[in-house]
Amino acid sequence: MTTTVPLERPLSKGQKKRLKSQRRKERLTRLIDSPSDLSVVQINVKEAGERVQSLKNWIHNCEHRADIICLQDIPANIRATQFPDHILAFGPNNPELLPPKDEEQARTKKRKLIHITSQYLEKEKLHAVAYLIHKSIPIADWDVEFHDDVNIGLAATLLLRISDDQTIAIHNVYNQRKLVKIPDLLQRVTATGQDFLVGDFNLHHPSWCGKEVITIEPEAIQLADGLKEAGMSLLTTRGLPTYARGSFKTGKYTSTIDLTYASLSLLPFVREWQSPHVPGFGSDHRVIMTTFNLEVNRVPSTYYMWKRANPDKFRACVGESLKPIGFPALTSTAMIDNYARKVVRAFGPAIETLVPLASPPGSKRPKSRPNLVTQRAQNLVRLAEEREHNSGVTSASQQHYKVKRFAQNVIRKERSASFHRMLARDIAKRRRLYFWARRGASWNKKALMPIRQLTADKVTHRTPDGMARCFRQAMWPDGTSDEQQVPPNRPPDDSERVPLAVSHDLEKSEVKSLIAGAPSGKAAGPDLLAYEGMKMAQEELLPYLHHLFAACLKLGHHPAAFKQACTVMLRKAGKDDYEQPKSWRPVALLPCMGKLLEKIFTYRLKQLAVQHNLLPDVQFGTPGKCTTKALQYLLNSVYHAWTGKFRRLATLMGLDITGAYDRVERSKLMKILQDAGLPEWMLSFIWSFLTDRSTDMRIPGFTSSSFWVNMGIPQGSPLSPILFLFFSMPIVGAASEYTNSRVKIYPFAYVDDTYLLAVSNDYGDNCKALKECHDRIMEWADSVGVSFSPHKYHVMHFSLPHASAETSKVMPKIPGLEGKEPETSMRILGVEVDFKLNWQRHVQELTAKANTKMNNIARICNTTAGPDMISLRQLYITTVRPILSHGCGAWFIYGDKDTVTYQIPKKVLQSLVSIQNQCLRIVTGALDRTTGRAVDKEVYVEDILVYLERVATLQRARALDTPDHERLRRIRRQGRTPAQFELHPYHALDYPARSLLERANESCRDRKASNMSLNVVRKAMTKIAKQDAEDLSQRMWSRHLEDSHREDFDEESPRFRSAALLDKAGWGPHNLKRYCGLSRAQSTMLIQCRTGFIALKPFLCRIKASDTALCDCGADRQTVFHMFIQCKMLATARVDLYTALGHRDFYRMLSEKPEIAADWAMTYFGIPQFEYPSLDSRFNSVESSASASRPLNVLDELKAWLYGGAT
Repeated sequence: MTTTVPLERPLSKGQKKRLKSQRRKERLTRLIDSPSDLSVVQINVKEAGERVQSLKNWIHNCEHRADIICLQDIPANIRATQFPDHILAFGPNNPELLPPKDEEQARTKKRKLIHITSQYLEKEKLHAVAYLIHKSIPIADWDVEFHDDVNIGLAATLLLRISDDQTIAIHNVYNQRKLVKIPDLLQRVTATGQDFLVGDFNLHHPSWCGKEVITIEPEAIQLADGLKEAGMSLLTTRGLPTYARGSFKTGKYTSTIDLTYASLSLLPFVREWQSPHVPGFGSDHRVIMTTFNLEVNRVPSTYYMWKRANPDKFRACVGESLKPIGFPALTSTAMIDNYARKVVRAFGPAIETLVPLASPPGSKRPKSRPNLVTQRAQNLVRLAEEREHNSGVTSASQQHYKVKRFAQNVIRKERSASFHRMLARDIAKRRRLYFWARRGASWNKKALMPIRQLTADKVTHRTPDGMARCFRQAMWPDGTSDEQQVPPNRPPDDSERVPLAVSHDLEKSEVKSLIAGAPSGKAAGPDLLAYEGMKMAQEELLPYLHHLFAACLKLGHHPAAFKQACTVMLRKAGKDDYEQPKSWRPVALLPCMGKLLEKIFTYRLKQLAVQHNLLPDVQFGTPGKCTTKALQYLLNSVYHAWTGKFRRLATLMGLDITGAYDRVERSKLMKILQDAGLPEWMLSFIWSFLTDRSTDMRIPGFTSSSFWVNMGIPQGSPLSPILFLFFSMPIVGAASEYTNSRVKIYPFAYVDDTYLLAVSNDYGDNCKALKECHDRIMEWADSVGVSFSPHKYHVMHFSLPHASAETSKVMPKIPGLEGKEPETSMRILGVEVDFKLNWQRHVQELTAKANTKMNNIARICNTTAGPDMISLRQLYITTVRPILSHGCGAWFIYGDKDTVTYQIPKKVLQSLVSIQNQCLRIVTGALDRTTGRAVDKEVYVEDILVYLERVATLQRARALDTPDHERLRRIRRQGRTPAQFELHPYHALDYPARSLLERANESCRDRKASNMSLNVVRKAMTKIAKQDAEDLSQRMWSRHLEDSHREDFDEESPRFRSAALLDKAGWGPHNLKRYCGLSRAQSTMLIQCRTGFIALKPFLCRIKASDTALCDCGADRQTVFHMFIQCKMLATARVDLYTALGHRDFYRMLSEKPEIAADWAMTYFGIPQFEYPSLDSRFNSVESSASASRPLNVLDELKAWLYGGAT
């Protein structure tokens, strides 16, 4: 007689809150009092993703920390698996491990435009062994060596530093098909004398199998003799079955092939070994866990949780610390430095005592309480295993086996459903939509190995200090020092120079607004003071900060307390080799208080540059000069070359400055700023900002000692970009001064990206002119110590869209470009510009970016679970659509075909439309063949072409009557007759932009706006443009209805008219309100019902998934209307529906109370997609299910019991 485990009653909200707090305290206590041990787990996962998932679940639920997990026979896609508490150490890709492919296998199908892919399907050949190393173990304390000898891909060694005097070697072996060469293996695994050997050896010998072994392989004898000779001992019980075909309890064939050996020197440290029961590993290989009495270093927590600090106590503590500082007169730089240091230190006691630290990396998280359904399913699993053990039989035909598999599936589904329910609640209550979107993006990233060496100038650096020096030399060649050096004298000022006048007065309100508007969630600098701390104590801090900043501006001094930085090295995305310093991007973490001061100064410098035109007109990246304007400047010149009587040829060359910010010579920058007319106090501040700067370098797992940086502009500061713009002015200036009677050069730059466009009648002349212009730039570069990288230059010859002649291959004769050919497209400021300007390549890039974004969104939802459709629509509008519209004011050439030339081809426009259609189908859960126009209308999202035209027209209208726009018009007029001038596409597109601007001005005048400022006019333009898009969308929907009516009239048998088409209200925001408050499953069912594209018989028949379109009742086609109104088999069920609705109108039920209709459809349509969500339907109950149809078998009864009253 079996007994069931009693079920616990659900907890109230208050009990849950108290339990959560108690678990958090227990977790922290467990972390502090955890025993000093090291646990090593070994397991063969049989290349099965399910076994890896089971292992993850066991790690999460296990009471003991699994420090090192040795994996054998890993899945090829394991890098896509997320291990929250562990770092995956895997063998690198190796061509020798890849199986040969024939021609048929090499062929791949063309991917769809937008297709949600899983990285679990993107496989790559890795070594067969891998490690999972707990994140609490410092990266610097371990290293993995994958054997590269005859046993390549089958063995690896983890070297783990225990102390300065002890390092143990954990060897991991997988003897796949007995390919391991035992003599070579023995040399590696017995070399240190502190060896721990684990693995699946696939060999049999009495030493580990016991006396009953039948077959003894020669390799087994070699292994046993070699290990005995090395003095290594078997830890597991001799003869313990570690592998079984079928269940370990009932399997007929078992053997001992997973071994665990340790050196004699490690035996005293072995506390215990065990073979724990791990769900999902009841057959095949067993999990073996060995625990050592070894204390390893652990990573401490360094992340402060500002949201959990008590604001009142924090303010009080900071206020008490600030009071003794007072407001002394700050008349010297030394006094400013001392005062700034005291203000920063005043936050120290409050941070240390009142801001809690986050749990250390890899900390055990409290287990979530399973819901009632999961508890019942777990009971079923235990009962089934009990019966399986008692019967001694494991077969798919046995009832207990079926029950066990059924219950395991329920547990898996409930785990996924619980996650999606939690996520939906969190988004609805705490508004953390974008937090979870970022998490979804992080889950889509593949695992990367920690960096272990760097190679530069044919020298390999393997130690942390060596890698730090390698990075230092790559970023600042001979520009750093371990000791502070006396900075060089500032370049002498010209006594005859007349500086520009700029006030250094500072109002408290300016400081207050900066503190209040500071972003949250940004990393703190070395002083550990984040923006959150200053915002919490802004009332107490404000007078002290104003006193300090006002003195800094008056004396032109940047305090020393703000000059210490942390330089964090981050991987650049998409690089193949991260052992090169150039594959890493430095990110400087500067003191947040110092960045506020730099923002105040930067605002004044920018205002000065704009008012006095200190920067060249073609230097973009300053206020009012965005990427769209830079692209318009380029394309304006190209289209101008194409619109004359004689079509001219254009060639573009993009330059690359090596190091950019980090290679700036400070004295040369100061000379440029002096010549620009900056006042003395500004020059003093900038010189103080640049000199005496120090930083440390943080590589994953290691932080170097602090060193001094004696060159360059510090990255990460708000002041740095505009300083670099001043420094790079001569590049554009040198190119602008170049003259040639046959070639016109159009230079332009965006921060550190510089481009030269040459226009003439011959590509060869263009290249010669680019070479001569480049030589001039190099003369300036040599004089200031700036280096360029010609091998990274890109050259492209523009060609007319319909030109049939082959593009020229001529290149500028610049050293570094030898052997290179002109590009067919170039990425310029985030836009892919192709040589024919048909924008097909750019739209392909947009497709790839949208695909990536939608894959990230798909990680937090599916068609029936997760955030509701309104939230997903918001994600699409705010994160995907801006990608599509980036720079569209320059490249989206679209309008009246009779007036706008060089328009985007129709095929490319269709591709743009398809991108949005596919994205919105994912957002809404609509089926693939659903009409895009109907989906747009249902979710109230304008057509992508309407949206792009709206945004592009707005961007052009905002640029009208500005100096930048007048410059473009002057270029267009050069050498052109009025008729030729009209042919320029930008000129034709200015007409609707001008109309929009005039209507906005008229609207402001009609409203008698008291303040006709630029912002007021721009808001009016935005409002009018949105209304124009709304009217156009309404007309497009009306045309769609007419076309649909016409198609129905032409067909012999009219199609079923969907509710979306027969919606009398048409296009408008009311469509979106229909989905408010609906769950993800309800909204998916509703849109499928309203559009008519749903997995009923007609749709299934169309895709050849059903033989007939007729309903099971045989009366008519199985349409949505038929199911809701006509089907005789659902007559009884419809009584409940009509009672709940209060009417029988089909179109009203899908509009007025859609949640009721959606629930009823999920319950009675019998669509497998909604089988699980239907359990939450208001029409689903044990009584109604039992009355409708009696359960067919035991599993149906169990299902009814599991979900009865539990959902």
